[in-house]
Amino acid sequence: MLARWGRYVHRVRVPVIVLALLSLLPSCWLIAHGGRLATTDVPTTTESGRALDLIGRELPGRPPSFSLIFSSPTRSARDPAFRQEVERALAPLRSDPRVARVVTAYDPPAHDLTVPAAELISRDGRRVLAVVELKGEAAAFSLLEFSVLPPDVYPSLRAKVKTDALEVLPVGNIPLNHDFTEVTRADLRRAELVILPVVVVLLLLVFGSVVAALLPLAVGALSMAGAIAGTLLMARYTSVSVYAPNIVTMIGLGVAIDYSLFIVTRFREEIRVHDGPHALARTMATAGRAILFSGLT
Repeated sequence: MLARWGRYVHRVRVPVIVLALLSLLPSCWLIAHGGRLATTDVPTTTESGRALDLIGRELPGRPPSFSLIFSSPTRSARDPAFRQEVERALAPLRSDPRVARVVTAYDPPAHDLTVPAAELISRDGRRVLAVVELKGEAAAFSLLEFSVLPPDVYPSLRAKVKTDALEVLPVGNIPLNHDFTEVTRADLRRAELVILPVVVVLLLLVFGSVVAALLPLAVGALSMAGAIAGTLLMARYTSVSVYAPNIVTMIGLGVAIDYSLFIVTRFREEIRVHDGPHALARTMATAGRAILFSGLT
């Protein structure tokens, strides 16, 4: 059966290549419009998930929030100039409709603050903490408080806080989770930029042919695009970890290159003694059979 399939693919090789390239179109669309990857979701069927559900039902919710630490190596946080610079930097957040309130040590005391305003200034007097509470309500206990927010909320709010006179350090679960996500994406891009050139050089050394070396990479790129598109499609209907693309890229590219090497190596052996259709048929009947069995199991 696989031998006949190999002969058929050889006869329609041009349409097969065209269809393979066209398959990138839906993959690219899904990658651009796929679901949102989860960062902190805990499966509800686990003990941790049931505990979080119980806490969410029994304890009151609270607004999601993050904090900003303003500091200066030379100025005191109690200086009028320091206070004026903090207020100026936070003014865009106070007027933003997504922000419920901004609390600093300079505000009048409020009865609902969990931390007294006086304690928002560090002991050395060089730093002041500003708490930015967002509108909405999160669970009473949230691992990273970010899953309740659209992914662009925190970066856009953080970009509004600008000051040249003070250092600003965002702290809290929301900034932490945002940094985790950005580092993951940067690592994925860096890995691709480093690994792919190395793989190209190794394949060229092994095969001594540009076409034979690029074929495994082409198959790997197609499979990787399809796998990431499928992952983001699943994310529209279920919880998928933000680290899934890294795993998909690592496994998908590795397996695709390995399997392509089996096919290319066997075909190069067969083409020395057989014509193209017969060589491809024998390749599919041997290496192709092993790959099919491995993929199914």
